[in-house]
Amino acid sequence: MTYKRKKTRCENCGTYTNGYPLCYDCYQKELENTCEYCGEYSNGYPLCYDCYQLSQEKIIIQDRNGNWINNVIKGNEDKFYDENKEYTKKDTLLTKNEGLFYTKLIKTVNKNKHIICPQVGLRAIIETNTKTNNELYRSVDFTIINNETYEPILLIEINGNEHYEKDYTIARDDSVQKIAHEAQIPLFTLTNKEAKDISINKLQSSLQIIYNYIENFKPTPKKGFKITDITLDNIEKLKLALK
Repeated sequence: MTYKRKKTRCENCGTYTNGYPLCYDCYQKELENTCEYCGEYSNGYPLCYDCYQLSQEKIIIQDRNGNWINNVIKGNEDKFYDENKEYTKKDTLLTKNEGLFYTKLIKTVNKNKHIICPQVGLRAIIETNTKTNNELYRSVDFTIINNETYEPILLIEINGNEHYEKDYTIARDDSVQKIAHEAQIPLFTLTNKEAKDISINKLQSSLQIIYNYIENFKPTPKKGFKITDITLDNIEKLKLALK
């Protein structure tokens, strides 16, 4: 007795599929049918069921570019943006996690040498020879400047999960890193968890290594270390670059 695979047709287009519920082309389209906000399967709709419910409650909305964004004001989950107003004042300049990190940062900075400036636009820090550069409208979480000359000497960024999961956020971070590197301004990056868990002593010792590196910085760092690649994981590598 011989057995033959039962002939089946694609559930979407009806073409022969050799036993599979979907043909290859329709299967690829199914993979592309993901929610524009969370990335989960949406069965061909722009939003999955859960995100659609959020949109109905106006917890998420589309911005002027058609991207879905969180409509809840940070730190105040009961307040929404006023649809009738083009501009609305924020309740806080920093997120909860950024605020907690800022209180630690204050305790580590030598006020006789440095000043902490939160949420500074790159345009205020970096000059460009192009007439228009939209990349410089981005802001940096914290900027450390010299107390006497007001020269920006260190940028600090705190990255949440979206910084590693969403393409547009990853592209934004890459752009900031590229700009900082070309302008030769050190960039210190921490994850949300690192910023939350880091002790004041650990933060102070890490910043001291960075400051020492800045004071002894040369155009071509040893061991190929980039000044925009500073993280908690490679602080020791930065320390070795000083030797």
